[in-house]
Amino acid sequence: MKFDRHLFLCEINLPPSGEWMDSLPGWALIRVSKGAAYWLGTATAKELAEGDVVAVAPGSKGCLRASQLGEVKLHYFHFCPELLSGFLTLSERHYFQTTAAQASTTPRFLGVTDPIAQEFTALIGQPSPMNHLLCRCQLMRLVALVFAA
Repeated sequence: MKFDRHLFLCEINLPPSGEWMDSLPGWALIRVSKGAAYWLGTATAKELAEGDVVAVAPGSKGCLRASQLGEVKLHYFHFCPELLSGFLTLSERHYFQTTAAQASTTPRFLGVTDPIAQEFTALIGQPSPMNHLLCRCQLMRLVALVFAA
């Protein structure tokens, strides 16, 4: 499997009432960096404030919608466990595979006060160039923190 945007920090701006959800493979960790948005899924709908983070399983049905009141800026990255076979243990890969396969997998929501959301915020605010080795390692750390529980 070739995936050019694995552990690659991206940014997107949505106009008021705009919707977004890409169909790239893997898990997505998405941070609302500006404005207010809503996660609209088949089983759940949730308001997301500035600084909130959502972890979305591959194949999840849903999208992010910007508030009607203003534009929204999102920072996000994808994580594909199958691309890390030499790094993740067999049981860790199995966990991600079985969790992603469950039709009832609901996104994980982390509020702005959650330490993981705060670490994502700090990573985005770094003055160094993004998407270098250290940045990708820090993104991997965020993944590990989200799924450690």
